[in-house]
Amino acid sequence: MKLAIVPTLGVLALVSSAANAQEVAKGLFLDGWADNIGTYTTQENAAGGGSSLATEKTDLVDFSANAKLKVSWKPTDKITGFVGVRFNNAAARNPVSGQDPVYVQESYAAVNVGSDLTWTMGKYISHIGYVSAEPTGLYRVNGSTISGLLYTNDVTGTNLAWAPKDVPFSGSFHIVNGYFNGADQYNDTATTSGAKRSDLGLGLDLIYTLPDSKGFINLEFAWDPSSSAPVAGKKPSDIFLAGLNGEFNATDKLKFGSEFIYKASKNADMDDAGKPVDKADVEFLALVNYKLPTTMPASSTLMYQQLNTNFGTKSGVSSPVTHEISAAILTNPFGSDKLGINGEIAYAFVDGDNKSNVLDGQTVISLEALVVIP
Repeated sequence: MKLAIVPTLGVLALVSSAANAQEVAKGLFLDGWADNIGTYTTQENAAGGGSSLATEKTDLVDFSANAKLKVSWKPTDKITGFVGVRFNNAAARNPVSGQDPVYVQESYAAVNVGSDLTWTMGKYISHIGYVSAEPTGLYRVNGSTISGLLYTNDVTGTNLAWAPKDVPFSGSFHIVNGYFNGADQYNDTATTSGAKRSDLGLGLDLIYTLPDSKGFINLEFAWDPSSSAPVAGKKPSDIFLAGLNGEFNATDKLKFGSEFIYKASKNADMDDAGKPVDKADVEFLALVNYKLPTTMPASSTLMYQQLNTNFGTKSGVSSPVTHEISAAILTNPFGSDKLGINGEIAYAFVDGDNKSNVLDGQTVISLEALVVIP
């Protein structure tokens, strides 16, 4: 379950996209955000061991700007159409994700079919993961190392969600083009990687809501039987992901969150003998968020993440463990929950026998100006 209602801005109350959207005409709603970040990064690169990194220490300073506009249309209480367009301020298509500088991140129709069931078809943000895919849903400035490496792509497909009002349980079942191959989110009948489009991905999301608005427990699964191309005689990678996350509101000011993910990939790599090798990734996250007792709305967040990457029995490859510790301050300094001025410092380092081509340590300091539209 991707969080979409975490208060990065107001820190006083939960703000959902639907609640924040403004009706600009009868049944037509507008929503969005503009996220602007300045970042200073200093990193210690691995020395020796055949590292491909050019220098042992690097200092980087840059600014980034991203935005999203969302339009929803509700001709009746039972029908919703939604389009979300991302503006990534990039000069060209991202070679890794395949995303254009401007692209449709969400485009779907949702229908209340009765009996607490909602049927959705189209493109939407994946249900997998605790860390929000949008800045308005984060407890910090940046996303996370884990969400970038283990979470799935945006998905195109259909789902059926069950959300009764009188019981604490809810859930959704998903059938999508695929979860882990970036090309599967697009309309092409054959993916650019060569994976078979007929091998659809399946997902399940189960949620238990704690009483008295104390939080939730979320169990989630994703299976992608054909997530990569059959390169050099290797079968397409078969990926299964299981995740457990939750949130607990100890008081109206103190919140705890945690996540565990196990991701198993068959035929993910080749060993030195040219035989397929399986891979498993394990992730853990823990955070605490505290609303500060200040006249200006503000909260602070501490987060720890650990990612263990295991390449099975491939010769010469260890199982590196990436750690990240971050601290963030989230504020509304100008009397409006539409503007957040947020700061963060994060430190990451890698454990493992083989440290070539990795970072020994990295410190990232970020300042963010985040505007909610309208």
